[in-house]
Amino acid sequence: MFDFDNFKKVNDALGHDFGDAALCEVARLLDENFAGAAFRYGGDEFVVISTERQDEIIRRCEQINKELAEKYTEISVQLSGGFYFPRSKEETYEDYLKFADRALYQAKSDGKGRFIFYQGE
Repeated sequence: MFDFDNFKKVNDALGHDFGDAALCEVARLLDENFAGAAFRYGGDEFVVISTERQDEIIRRCEQINKELAEKYTEISVQLSGGFYFPRSKEETYEDYLKFADRALYQAKSDGKGRFIFYQGE
């Protein structure tokens, strides 16, 4: 699960047209960088379903943030991410989203622009 950091500030500073274009760019980068499927979850959040390894996910996320920083020099445009790898067949998609969301919350509380894997309670 990804969140567009400071999206409200982007909209407030540069307008909704700019914000909408930036959301489209984020969607494009997620779709191009991950094998699997990328979806807009709502607002400024995205969900990616992928079978990539943890180190590859981090590498791709860092590359996306690098590309965003190079494209949007007038304001900080970056993503934070929270990830979860299913642990049992009894888990549901709701569980996946819940645990990824917890990791995302941790990433954002740790300073944004970070990527955290849910490790459990």
